[in-house]
Amino acid sequence: MALKTEELPPLPKLSQLISALASMEEEHMHFFEAAMPPGGVPVDAESHMVIAALRRSLDNIKGFLAMADQRNVFCGMPILRFQIDTAMFLFARTSVRDVEDLMLHVAAGKRLSDYAYQPKKFLSDSFLHQALTKKHPLTTDLYKEASGFVHFSKQHIHRVLDLARFEKTEKAVFKDMDELTAGWHDEELRGAFVCFLWATEAILTECKEWLESRQKVYKTE
Repeated sequence: MALKTEELPPLPKLSQLISALASMEEEHMHFFEAAMPPGGVPVDAESHMVIAALRRSLDNIKGFLAMADQRNVFCGMPILRFQIDTAMFLFARTSVRDVEDLMLHVAAGKRLSDYAYQPKKFLSDSFLHQALTKKHPLTTDLYKEASGFVHFSKQHIHRVLDLARFEKTEKAVFKDMDELTAGWHDEELRGAFVCFLWATEAILTECKEWLESRQKVYKTE
């Protein structure tokens, strides 16, 4: 059963959301230091995956903050999709037997979705976001919502129409120019921030589990 609007907690202030994202940037550096070996030579494929994902995530954060500052919804929401994709990439390592083989596959310019983790079963976006949803609820919902801003969709069509007027008259009428070109309004932006923080937390959780697993291996050696 879907939650009613009045049952949802109020969104945090924008300043609080920006501060939370800044603290996550600091967490990225912690995992960078843990994954980066002396001399910069990757110790193993998983470390390589973690460093590559962290780099992308940091750039996504910077890009999202820039788009939030501009109130640029159509460039900002695809970055949320990129962040979810980064979490899916990290999660993919837990689905394969040979992480090094997976890294070589991707490094050769081949698509992640063409990699068979089992005979005739591939690391498709559909598989990854559905599998990740079992671990991080809402992954699939956010993936689909954000993808609607990557591909031309109803998000772009509806954005320029006066939907309230359409409901009353059943006639498609454009908004006036000021409203039509307006960017993210405050509540919508704060909602996007919450989703972006959630996706970033999924990335950091994957990194944390990677580090804990590696530390256990070192203790037993």
